[in-house]
This record gives sequence, C-alpha cells and structure tokens, in this order.
Amino acid sequence: MSVVTIEGSIQDGKIELLEKVDLPDQTRVYVVVPDFSVREVKQRFARIASPRLKDQSFIQDFVIEVIDQEK
Repeated sequence: MSVVTIEGSIQDGKIELLEKVDLPDQTRVYVVVPDFSVREVKQRFARIASPRLKDQSFIQDFVIEVIDQEK
C-alpha cells in the first residue's frame, strides 16, 4: 500500500486540500488531526489500539531494510 500525505484544513465542515488533487470516487482516505483533544468533541469516538506482536520471538519477521535513493 502506498501512502501520500496532502495537507488541508476544514472549511464549513468540509475538508479543503491545499493542493489540487483529483481523487477517484470511492478512494479510501484516512484523516489524521494533529494537536487535537478529544475533550473538545461532544461525540464519542472509537479507540483504535495499535497492533501488538503477541510472541516477540517473531520480531525478526518484521525487520525491513530501507534504501534511500536520490533522484
């Protein structure tokens, strides 16, 4: 899965992106809100816990090598 980060803001209850991006209908997106306190919201949100590795002996299966390629 590739990920692209596009900055935006909320205007009149809608997300306004700072760049022009044409996303096809039904594109799955994730909204990350920095510096946000749940206390500011009156609705309840579900808490999504980060996944944890049950058996630490399998940790080597998740080691990756990152190669930095200059353009």
